[in-house]
Amino acid sequence: MSDRSSSRSLHSLRSRGTIEAAAASGTSHKAPAVWSKADETTFLEFLLKALPSSGNGNFKTTTFNQAAMHLKEKFTQQRGAEKTGVVCKNKWTAFKKAYHSVIEIKCTSGFTWSDEHGAVTSSCKALYVKGL
Repeated sequence: MSDRSSSRSLHSLRSRGTIEAAAASGTSHKAPAVWSKADETTFLEFLLKALPSSGNGNFKTTTFNQAAMHLKEKFTQQRGAEKTGVVCKNKWTAFKKAYHSVIEIKCTSGFTWSDEHGAVTSSCKALYVKGL
């Protein structure tokens, strides 16, 4: 075993003060894009118009890049991070996930669905069993 002091070691387990979370992970986090209802509606309307050229509804990266440009042109004063093609693709993925969750709830025994009120259940056990 070495008799060198651990205070000089680069691999010391001794604390040398607080470390910022971003510095510890080596990455910094950007502010998220902020989506208003108008942004979401415009985005979905754009994708709806692009649907015939998408084939089976799987939009290409170019479509999301075009959607980002369309949003940038229509809404010049944006809050949050820029809505890029990647951000638009992630938003589309989130929309699909929410849609499939609603479909799953609608098909789950013990639930009723109302577009006005959303999901209504007579038992929380059904949610727990389905893992929703």
